This record gives sequence, C-alpha cells and structure tokens, in this order.
Amino acid sequence: MTGARTGGAGRADAARTAARRRQRRFLARMEGRGYKRVAIWVRRRDVEALRAAARQPRALARLRDAVKGELKGRVAKCLEALLKGQSGDAPPVPARLRAALAADEAAKDALVAWVGEAIGIAVGTRRRLPNRRFSENRKLVWAGRTIYLTVGYADGLDPKEVFYADGYRSGSDMEALVSDLCIMLSVVLQRDGVTVQALRKSMGRTFDARTGDPMPASILGLLLEELSRPPEWAGDLERRAEGQGPGPADESEISGEAEVDPRAAGEAGRPGNLAPDRAARHHAEEHGSETAQESKGKGA
Repeated sequence: MTGARTGGAGRADAARTAARRRQRRFLARMEGRGYKRVAIWVRRRDVEALRAAARQPRALARLRDAVKGELKGRVAKCLEALLKGQSGDAPPVPARLRAALAADEAAKDALVAWVGEAIGIAVGTRRRLPNRRFSENRKLVWAGRTIYLTVGYADGLDPKEVFYADGYRSGSDMEALVSDLCIMLSVVLQRDGVTVQALRKSMGRTFDARTGDPMPASILGLLLEELSRPPEWAGDLERRAEGQGPGPADESEISGEAEVDPRAAGEAGRPGNLAPDRAARHHAEEHGSETAQESKGKGA
C-alpha cells in the first residue's frame, strides 16, 4: 500500500516537473520573440486577466502600457505586412494566446481595442445596421472573371456591407477568397471610425502594362476601390438634401439604381438581383488587360 502511494506521488511530481520544464521552454521562446510579458499572461490564466481588463478600463490601460513598448513596433509591422499582402518578418501570435482569445469574446474585443490604440488606429464598436437600407449592384472584371457584388449602405453614402453573389454557386479558390474578403470588409466597415478611404490608402498599386494607367495590385485593392466609388444615386440624395429635386424620398420610393435590402441587420444572404447594366462597372484586369471602362448599359 505504501509503495502504491509512493509510486503515485512520484508520478505526480514527475508530471509537475515536466509541466514546469515546458513552461520554461515556452517562456524562453516567447522572450526571444519579444513576447515575454504576453507569455507570462498566458501562463497566468490570461483569459481571466483579459476578461477582468475588459470590464475595468484602468486595468486595460495598465495592461496596454505594460506591453505597448515591446509590441508596438512588431504589431504595426505585422498589420502593415498583412495589409500589403506580404508575410515579412512579422512574429507569429503564440498558439496558446490565440486559442485563449478564440474562447473569450470579451478578451478578444479588449485586445483588439488595445492593439488599435497602440498603433494609433481608432477601433470603435460594431454598429448594428438598420433592417431596411439602400443597396446597389456592381459588376467587376478581374483576370477574365466577372464578379457581381451587392453593396449596402446604412445612413449616408458610406458603404457598410458587401455581398459576393457568385460565391454561393461555385467552389473555385478565387471565388472563395472574394467571398471571405467581402465578409471581412463588411465586419470591419461596420465599426465606428473605420472608412473605406482609410483602408484604401494602405493598399499597393501597380500600372497597366499596355496603357500605363494605375490599377489595384490585388483583388482586395480592387474591392476597396469599387467600394470607395459613390453610388449611382448619390447625386439624387444630395439634391434632395439641398431641396432641389426628388431623390430616394423614403423606403417606399427608391430610385431605379438602388434597391432596398429587406434582410435583417447583420444577416448575410445571397442577393436576389444580379448587377443591372446601368449600375455595372468594368475594371481593369491583371497586367496586359484592357483599361477600366464605364459600362454604358444596353443602349450603348
């Protein structure tokens, strides 16, 4: 009986020793990458710590100040590389921290807010869109493929959501990528302080090999460029605001270029009408493609 107890205690001691050894190796790796304090938070049940920080602004400020000096440059470089579509030498996020954040939404929101403040980006709360809102269909061309989009607007002329129509009918890699990018842009644009123009400034540009005209260097840049264009009914809305003429007067009378999206706010769905000719725009393809042209409709 004594031998059994001794054997059980020995196995427990060996397990604790192995756990401490793994923690030391983990901290050593994180310290080499500049994640020393973050690794300590992971070891000390970072989920509870970040949840408490999310409820207490002062605690969140202390956490931000504690690690901002170490991670500010690295986070800024990582985000810059991601926006440019490059991997660079940005350090990876520790797997344990990533798993902890995925399990706690409050902790994730707190860390996102801290990162935004640390690199000087105003990251606000995500606003729920109204149940009824204006939308417009767009038509793009990229690498010989036609892309149909539905852009939704809340109040004003700033786009707040975008849906990819063909993403639900085909399984190609490019269509899956565009569908994911549309979802990502919709979530980002619904946050306070985030505009399409600010995101577009961070995108790289290239030049058409035949004409020399500037053009987006990636499909994400093409989407942002299209979203930054005003809708077809923008002029009517401005004239209505100035009292000079009719515009989209209310939700029951809407100009032909715009349609009301009847889906509930925050729901993603497939648009019922694909790209009327008068709202369609053709963009330049990749190098050696035709230059961007405005579609003139069926009467052209």
